[in-house]
Amino acid sequence: MPKYKNSRFDKSSYLFGLDKARVAMRQKSRAIVVEGHFDVLQMWMHSFPETVACQGTALTREHLRKLGMLTHQIFLVFDGDAAGRKAALKVLDNAFAFSDIHFKVALLSPGEDPDSLLRKHGPTAMTETLEKAVDLLDFAITEKLRHAPQTGLPDLIAKSILPWLEQIPDPLRRAVYIQKISQQTGIGVQLLTPKVKGLIRSPSPTLITQPTKAKPDPTTLDSTDVLPQRSLEREFIGHLYFALAKHVHVQEIEDLIVHHLELQGVWLALVKEIWACLQNGENPKDKELTFWRVSGVPAVLSFLEEIRSRQKAFDNSGEISAFVFLRLEAKKKLLKETLESLKQQSIAIRVQKIDDPELWGLLTHSLVRTTQELESVDSLLRKTDLGLP
Repeated sequence: MPKYKNSRFDKSSYLFGLDKARVAMRQKSRAIVVEGHFDVLQMWMHSFPETVACQGTALTREHLRKLGMLTHQIFLVFDGDAAGRKAALKVLDNAFAFSDIHFKVALLSPGEDPDSLLRKHGPTAMTETLEKAVDLLDFAITEKLRHAPQTGLPDLIAKSILPWLEQIPDPLRRAVYIQKISQQTGIGVQLLTPKVKGLIRSPSPTLITQPTKAKPDPTTLDSTDVLPQRSLEREFIGHLYFALAKHVHVQEIEDLIVHHLELQGVWLALVKEIWACLQNGENPKDKELTFWRVSGVPAVLSFLEEIRSRQKAFDNSGEISAFVFLRLEAKKKLLKETLESLKQQSIAIRVQKIDDPELWGLLTHSLVRTTQELESVDSLLRKTDLGLP
């Protein structure tokens, strides 16, 4: 049976189970990523609540951004077959953009997955698997070298492996990997080292930071992302812009920014600026438009002019109720995606006529709990009538 099924929502940003796993990720200081829904459900049932699923798609930067806001250690638990190894290698394409996250790979035996492993051998086997996990780059280098013919090593290293090392900002860490490559290939360190250009990449910025004084070139930021009308992100920026510093509730707003909203490019940069302004005790609405560094982007300037012309629609005199409402709306959206995903798996089981009481029990339990949570959020939203634009 397939471990995941295509859904109508965007899998490039959705991680199955994140709504329930985020608390455990903070508590355990790690995230576990598996491939399918039932892998997640089994992991939860066997005391690994920090688990989410990428549903068969490669982990994107948006996936990693969301996980990186919760933990700095991510375990990739994939099948040990060729497809699983390929999936682990694909993560490396985006991993270098998150230098503060430590990625580890735990491959299972070919034909095994977390669901089957836990059914056969219980949580002890999974714990042992996680303890044997290796560094993602170590895994990638070994994987590339293990099937390469001796005569093709120089070309392989130059084209595939050394470019990875160039993206490591720490020269000491680069030197360690060069030593490992030398040991595995027999090529001297003195020959490998000059080949690494040593391009230093700046560490990825954290989401909530104070702005630097230098004014960046707005053209270097991604301005292609569009804020849809009536989107949660659009409403949030509007309310944040008209919030009063003395009334701001830090935890509520940071929770929205980090865990619920999908902000990218210039919009994320704008939110950082507004949030830093509030944290400095200043009111964003009192600033001139040119105060904002990203106002040089036409789309941002147009948006700021628009919300300033509609101040009454966003100005809640700093009341936090607007942010509570937006947080509930964001949670509702995530729960609806989870519920749809579970229903699709239920349909897949029926179509394939799979008779597995434990599987049905896991699925039914998750469907009931998710439905109850969604009804609870809906009830709270009905009691919160803010008349948002």
